[in-house]
Amino acid sequence: MRPSTAGNLVSLFRLATRLNSKRFSTASAAKKKLSSSSSSPPTAKKKPSPSSSADDAAFKEYVSSINISPSVSKSAKYLLKNFKAPPSSTISDPPNSSLHGIVSDSLNSGCRDGEDESAKQLSTHASSILYDEMDLDWDDEYEDEECLGNVLELPWLSRMSNNNISWRRKDVVRERKQKWVVKNTQTTRFSKLVNMCAKKFGPEATIQIFGRLGQESGLKEYNALIKVCIEKAREATDEDVSLEQIYKAYQIFKLIREKGFKIQEETYGQFLMYLIDFGMVEEFFFFHELIKEENPDSLPRLAYYEMLLWVRFNNEVKIQELCHSAMADDAEEKSYVRECLLLALCESDRKQEFLMLLETLDITKVSSDESLKSLFRSLGKLFLEPFTEKFLLALKRSGVEAEKISTFISEYAISIPNSLVEDTIVKFQTLHSKLEVLPASAAYAKLIKYCCEFLKVHEALNVIDEALRS
Repeated sequence: MRPSTAGNLVSLFRLATRLNSKRFSTASAAKKKLSSSSSSPPTAKKKPSPSSSADDAAFKEYVSSINISPSVSKSAKYLLKNFKAPPSSTISDPPNSSLHGIVSDSLNSGCRDGEDESAKQLSTHASSILYDEMDLDWDDEYEDEECLGNVLELPWLSRMSNNNISWRRKDVVRERKQKWVVKNTQTTRFSKLVNMCAKKFGPEATIQIFGRLGQESGLKEYNALIKVCIEKAREATDEDVSLEQIYKAYQIFKLIREKGFKIQEETYGQFLMYLIDFGMVEEFFFFHELIKEENPDSLPRLAYYEMLLWVRFNNEVKIQELCHSAMADDAEEKSYVRECLLLALCESDRKQEFLMLLETLDITKVSSDESLKSLFRSLGKLFLEPFTEKFLLALKRSGVEAEKISTFISEYAISIPNSLVEDTIVKFQTLHSKLEVLPASAAYAKLIKYCCEFLKVHEALNVIDEALRS
């Protein structure tokens, strides 16, 4: 309540008290006079004294002069009208619990019913002042009376305790965590289920089972079934059993095509690696042509598997043909073909062909970090330090992060064969100094693991101290 309102109400109630005391004394005197003159004959009715009428007029004029704003907050009215004392309170409820009734009762306590209308008017003015001028902080929050009533009437609100709120928060967190786990592991669990069913019942029965359950198999599930067939074909000691499993895998491969899925490396890579490992050249090129027709974008990766096939058979003519065809054109599409051929040569010891393709490679156009790691491991195996420094400097100039460059240095250093652990550490430090690159934490971790594999505990501790100082 604002100070001006408080002052107005204080003055108002003081005048009301003075008025009531005068009326009470007048009423007492009238009673005494009536009791003393009860034996005398009745006289004419006495008019109110001029002083009392003047006081009433002055009081009404003062009340009417008080500034009352016309707007009354709905929420303030609602809260005040519905206010009740707490159950533990010892104060008894008044007969009339509304604010208007309380003020009226207090002002009419000294007057008889219907004797004077001034008390009623006074109580009305006082109630309006209280309703209008009381300053409530929650006025803006509860603009709708019906909405506020619904909130206050919620049954669980009165029963809510701190323990219940804490428990509810934990329950909500648990529910969210369960939803997140299901969402992120649903595909993995379904793939595990497919693998288990395929091993128990076979690929064909598995497809039928999931079809009857109304679960349509996707590309990942089909790839999982193909993987199971190929694993069984590898494990089989009987050639007929192996061919039977490969035939089942081929049927699933055809089903993928019929479903309209794009044939990607996750699908055909398993087939081709099996055919390469078992030297099935005719079958390899049968699938090679089939995949090329279905997905022309897979030509660079098909070149990778073809290089693996000819390296396994040591077919020099075919290997040279692939290398020259990749170097014949400097187009962008040939860049990825050279990268794939280099990755295939990284898995062999054919240094001549590797150097031939390395001369034409733009290291900044290599497609992924994993491919770069594989290339630097091959550079370490073949003692090609000049190429290593050249490529690292080119990557640094192209804006590659220092952390990645440090990782490539560690891959190169630990891949050098027949090298002492101390020499590997020196090489690691020297390349970082030449390139002016700080070693990354991942590179330190890889070097520490390398030292531990050779049981070089002191060297590993020295690397740890160096990592902590940097």
